[in-house]
Amino acid sequence: MISVLLLLAACSTSTDGPNTDPDTDLGTDTDTGSDSEVETASTSATIDANGGSLSLEMVTVDIPAGALTDATEITLTVAGDSGDADALTPIFELEPHGQVFAEPVTLTFDVAEGPAQVVRSDDDTTYLPLATERGDDGVEVNVDGFSWFYVTNPASLCDGCQLTRGGQSLDGDEAGEVTRAVMTSDSAPFTATPHSGDRIRLSDDDDRCLTELVDPDRDYGQNALYDASLVQCVRIAEWDGQPGYSDFYPDMRLVSDGNGSVRIVSGTGRCLMWLDGGDERFAAFMDCGSNGVVPEGWTSAPQPGWELVPAP
Repeated sequence: MISVLLLLAACSTSTDGPNTDPDTDLGTDTDTGSDSEVETASTSATIDANGGSLSLEMVTVDIPAGALTDATEITLTVAGDSGDADALTPIFELEPHGQVFAEPVTLTFDVAEGPAQVVRSDDDTTYLPLATERGDDGVEVNVDGFSWFYVTNPASLCDGCQLTRGGQSLDGDEAGEVTRAVMTSDSAPFTATPHSGDRIRLSDDDDRCLTELVDPDRDYGQNALYDASLVQCVRIAEWDGQPGYSDFYPDMRLVSDGNGSVRIVSGTGRCLMWLDGGDERFAAFMDCGSNGVVPEGWTSAPQPGWELVPAP
């Protein structure tokens, strides 16, 4: 149910090139599902090839020179409440929908320090995380088109969820204290714990953390492991638990892959993929831009996308 939006703040618009006067529009919509009112705000400006910027409440849109070839009216609107209990902002709608930019456009959200993840939807229904960075003025994302956006706590993206790919879920075998993440048909619920910025840690019901172990002598990718003994999932260097591994990365980032699913990216910038040996499949962290170098007799998934679905 839509709830009351935050009170309207001052709206401002600036541009670096020729531009018509910005137009700011305030209005009130009534939520038919409750007795509360939803206040909305909107601002627009015509921006051309010289670039410019547009601001409303806690979000600023920076369009660089060369991103547009023709003068285009850009509209920024407070679209409503996401219904996400962990949301840090309302939903912001950017128009025109379908607009493609020749250069990345930067969205900056003025939110307080702490875990924050920008999510995007092309239909105002399904929201997927974007690569989010913490800058001097808030959290930032680069986009190549307009749709709906808001900022949330990354824990809300995967709380008790199931990581699946091709109908199979990510789970760990039970051999030894340190277990390798494998692809199974069993349920494997995870909980995401915010760590720093847009980084999260994914742990299962046994407090085992999805991690990347780095072996400097391997060139085909890093194994995705849990560690049952490190309940806090802390990052440690020169780990003696497994000979040959030089570092241990439990920090993850969820990034939209543009195909309706997400990429799970480790602290080294590698994507979680799976290796297929025919009779066995297991997870590995590999180069996000390719299939990577795989052991003889194995193949890797061509796309690292994962679905986040509620666990049964």
